[in-house]
Amino acid sequence: MERDASDERDPLDLLADEFALRCRKGERPSVSDYAATHPTYAESIRQLFPTIGLMEQLRLKENADCRAAIRRTNSARPPEHLGDFDIVQEIGRGGMGIVYEAEQRSLGRRVAVKVLPKHALLCESDVGRFEREARTAARLHHTNIVPVFGVGEQDGLHYYVMPLVRGVGLDEILVELRSARGGGSRDLLATLRALVTKKFGPRPSAASAGEPEATSQAAELCDRRDHFRAAARIGLGAAEALAHAHAHGTLHRDIKPSNLLIDEEGAVYVADFGLARAMDHADLSRSGDAVGTVRYMAPEQFLGRADARSDLYSLGLTLYELATLQPPFADRREAPGGRYGQAEPVRPRKIRPDIPRDLETIVLKCLAHEPAGRYATAAALAADLRAFLEDRPIAARRIRRADRAWRWCRRNPALAGVSALSGVLLIAVVVTAAAGYRETRTAYSEAKVALNRAEATSLVSLAVLENIYLQLSPDRVGIASAEAGSAACACIGLGSGDTSCPADQRAAVHVQASRETAMLLEHLLVFYDRLAEQASNDSRVALQSAIASRRVGDIRQRLGQTEQGEREYERAVRKLLALPRQQSITATVATELARCHNEIGNVRSARLDHTAALAAHEEALAVLESFEQTAVPPAVFRYELARTLYLLSSRRPNAAEGLGRREPAGETDPWPQHDAGSEQRKRAVGILEELVREDSGVPDYRFLLALCHRPPGIAPVPARGPASGEGRHRAIRILEKLKAEYPAVADYRYELTTTYAWVPVGLFPWQGQFAAVPAVEENLLKALDESQWLVVQSPTIPHYATSQALILAKLGTICWAMHRLPEAEEYFQRALDRQSTCVAEFPDLPCHNRVLTEFFRLRLAQVRCERNEPEAMPQCEAMLKTCVESLSELAANPELAEDRLARTSLPVAQAALKRVRARAGKGVEITRSSPAARTTAAAPPSPSGS
Repeated sequence: MERDASDERDPLDLLADEFALRCRKGERPSVSDYAATHPTYAESIRQLFPTIGLMEQLRLKENADCRAAIRRTNSARPPEHLGDFDIVQEIGRGGMGIVYEAEQRSLGRRVAVKVLPKHALLCESDVGRFEREARTAARLHHTNIVPVFGVGEQDGLHYYVMPLVRGVGLDEILVELRSARGGGSRDLLATLRALVTKKFGPRPSAASAGEPEATSQAAELCDRRDHFRAAARIGLGAAEALAHAHAHGTLHRDIKPSNLLIDEEGAVYVADFGLARAMDHADLSRSGDAVGTVRYMAPEQFLGRADARSDLYSLGLTLYELATLQPPFADRREAPGGRYGQAEPVRPRKIRPDIPRDLETIVLKCLAHEPAGRYATAAALAADLRAFLEDRPIAARRIRRADRAWRWCRRNPALAGVSALSGVLLIAVVVTAAAGYRETRTAYSEAKVALNRAEATSLVSLAVLENIYLQLSPDRVGIASAEAGSAACACIGLGSGDTSCPADQRAAVHVQASRETAMLLEHLLVFYDRLAEQASNDSRVALQSAIASRRVGDIRQRLGQTEQGEREYERAVRKLLALPRQQSITATVATELARCHNEIGNVRSARLDHTAALAAHEEALAVLESFEQTAVPPAVFRYELARTLYLLSSRRPNAAEGLGRREPAGETDPWPQHDAGSEQRKRAVGILEELVREDSGVPDYRFLLALCHRPPGIAPVPARGPASGEGRHRAIRILEKLKAEYPAVADYRYELTTTYAWVPVGLFPWQGQFAAVPAVEENLLKALDESQWLVVQSPTIPHYATSQALILAKLGTICWAMHRLPEAEEYFQRALDRQSTCVAEFPDLPCHNRVLTEFFRLRLAQVRCERNEPEAMPQCEAMLKTCVESLSELAANPELAEDRLARTSLPVAQAALKRVRARAGKGVEITRSSPAARTTAAAPPSPSGS
């Protein structure tokens, strides 16, 4: 076996190299530490290492002096003549010199002259690199490599001569394309020619009548719809140039957009071989140095290693940037062990879905972190790019979903441990199924036994995965409370109605919802997909996959991420609709499909899109009623039917005085009768009472029954009749019993809290006036105590925080009405603080939550103004001004078009600000307004309620 060259070196040499490398990086290693660590070489280390450290310090100083000289001479005027060449203008600057356009007097032609300035002679390495670049480029003869005509030196200026390419660097094109990304042309040819004309002036041979006709190469760049084929054409030219260079034993080591020149006809040229080195021996830089441009370096280049595949990685980064118009990495650190060492680029199609899949595959293969995963040669890359341009199959293999999942597991070992059990079981399923297939060759009976065993193992795998999902996302129902003010915070209750899992177990496995939980469940979906692929004829696996998607949506909804939750529910609907309609699972599929439609309605209601929410619930009812019953439907089916009827009754236009309901034209009675939807609610109560009689041990039946008994809106008792008050008390009794039986289930407590707070206080502008009675305040204080437990135990659920803010605001309204102004101010201040914190911590919440924040600010300012404290008046005016400005900004949001609170709060705030300014200007004391004025200004009701 061939030995590594480093094994034959003296250990002291290896230690000296390590010491020098650390000094070169700016560290200050201790000589005494090295001597203590390696006592065998202690004496030699003490004699040799101080000299090495001094030499490295001198080297760093020399490089610093060189860079300082470069900065001082950046503005120096170019020479007028260099030998046979007259300098015309500067056309570019690079890391190894300045490029000028020049006229060659002897041949009368325009050329490009690259000059190494005098100050660069301070750095011997720069001179060596400059000379090496000239020799390397002169040795390579290829259509896509800029050749060298000759070299020279005058007055200490080293230079070499190249043909003049009327083109620009790809980096300049990328800048122009990015600036036009938001709107305007992204035509590569037009952008290219505009830049060339700006740099070199009009083409001398161009006719004044128009532009010259484009060549075949330029034609590839001119179609705006063919941007990606143009990117592939540029990559093909660069790959062929690299293949030629590699075949002649030369690595470029600095491929980047600025080193790819595109002429005005679309031809690609690879330039700047200043960092190139021979592939078979060391160059002027020490072995182990990291050279290149950090942003475009391959991972192994950070460790001082490079080969032909490193150039392909850099070209892949360039193609990625050209295709997506943004860099693959926001930040790349030079330290090999830094964050970059574990980073992978975002898939291009996630940035631009219109990128062809084959082109994405080619780019990602170039960007494989390990060199073994990339193209072996530049010629292989060129072959795949050519195949893509010719619409032929490419040789690169796409990365499968399973591979991507494994990479995620390596980056997230803690979360990967949770899914390891499922992975082991899936492997067992595959092994068992394979064994069964082999046994079928010997005997039919043995094959039958093996297949039965495989089916049993598959069921165990499904059970384990389902258990994981039940722990992280128990079956949930979203029931939007009809109380005015709660439309922004949907009530989430435990409620599958499924008796296959005992109720006490369902309560015991509940864990806190979080963004990490949702991400983990999304990644576990890949195992369901793999099981579905392996058992394509087994509808149970596909059904469980759809249920898993729905549970991910449940967590997203609980976290206030309504848009992401709606996408997961729609994904589950698509999976369910793709299932074969077998009689054995039809009822289950219908139930799940209705549940998904109901959840879609809930997230739309949270965004105050009540029309779309009502349509979703009607779709759920249509699914359930279209199912032809041949026998008594299962309990879970009837439970979902009752839930659907309840949700429909709550979504009717007159079902609640919600924040999103628009006032009917000419309506004078603020409390209309609520007859619409009553039949659905009565029907739901009948179904639930029957389910409770059949199995009283399922708490979810009683839970939903309590919500059905609760009145559909907040209104004075005379407007609804005595039955509504009795229904609320019945709901409280049921919920208090559920809380006692299941104290750890937060959702039962949440609905109990909401029902305690289900009292009229006149908090919102359209609710008129109510009598402030002690019983109302007592109920709200109970609700406040329960809400504090919810906020402390479940800090990741934004609905609980918003609910507590509403309860505090109601208590403030009562104190205001009873002339307890200091208490009212304290309650409104706490409501504002709680809601502001919730909006800041959960930016994905619907915009209505910001409206609630400004409404609480408005009420707080009104109470402070009424206290008539002169020193507080400027602060009140500032708060009202902030409130008016924020509500005016929010009023332009289309999402709030049906938001009743947004429409009514702005004029109230404007009127309050106007009164404060007017009274402050006249020096008039602010007194309590009359009943008529309070209706306009949305002040709280008087204690008498008149």
